[in-house]
Amino acid sequence: MKEKFIKKNLSQKSLDIINQADEIMKEYDKIGMVLTLRQLYYQFVARGYIENSEKSYDKIGTKISDGRLLGKLDWSMIEDRGRIPNLIHHWDNVQRIFDSASSAYTRDKWEGQEYYIEVWIEKEALINVIEGVCQEYNVASFACKGYVSQSAMYNASRRFELKKNSGFTPILIYLGDHDPSGMQMTEDIFNRIELFMGGVKVERLALNMNQVEEFNPPPNPAKMEDTRAKGYIKKYGTKSWELDALPPMEFYNLISNTLDQYTDKAIMNKIIAEEAQMKEKIKAMVSKLDI
Repeated sequence: MKEKFIKKNLSQKSLDIINQADEIMKEYDKIGMVLTLRQLYYQFVARGYIENSEKSYDKIGTKISDGRLLGKLDWSMIEDRGRIPNLIHHWDNVQRIFDSASSAYTRDKWEGQEYYIEVWIEKEALINVIEGVCQEYNVASFACKGYVSQSAMYNASRRFELKKNSGFTPILIYLGDHDPSGMQMTEDIFNRIELFMGGVKVERLALNMNQVEEFNPPPNPAKMEDTRAKGYIKKYGTKSWELDALPPMEFYNLISNTLDQYTDKAIMNKIIAEEAQMKEKIKAMVSKLDI
């Protein structure tokens, strides 16, 4: 929704930026995706509207803020995924609790499958980009927030071990920046999983050089202050790339294509059908209740 809160005269150049932002956001809204400010910025860079620099990022942030406050941009089309309040939800009446029972009922879609899979992503700000496809395929998703804490790694290893003991082959799919730390994080995750239990395949899905070559995302200089920079530069050169710069829809394509490779569709579709039948039974039972 567009809401106006201030009056302000803007230059034509500023209005052009706001109109370009509106077009980009509407384009992604059509496919059900909401962008972060950083993702929107990278779309500006990728389309050649602006140069890739900290100054440009700050400028875009200011113009987008103006556009929203002036009622020219939809507030719901940009989200801050790192600042979400924990709200208290309530029920209006008892009937709605029972009505929700059918939608709350779900089966584990990976029953009878060979694999147990989790999808991890380096940045919390990108978790919403992958949550949709992960929920669609009924796999767990996790935002690492940089290097994963020892507690989180230990707890993850216990989850994987439990699944392994139940007959599944555990796989961890990882997405991170292509920079000195981002590349090393994949190795760090693998090494610590091996320390705690072993036998877990860690697959780096993005960002990899083949994707850099395909999508040509705007580069950043490799962080020279990073202790891992020397080895990174020797292997990849002085440029680095952020995961945020990948086209948002590509996250869906990458993850769904990968999960398809590990899925027996016949088994999963059977469970989905059984789940749908049970939902209908629950609805029928609820309709007979005298509340």
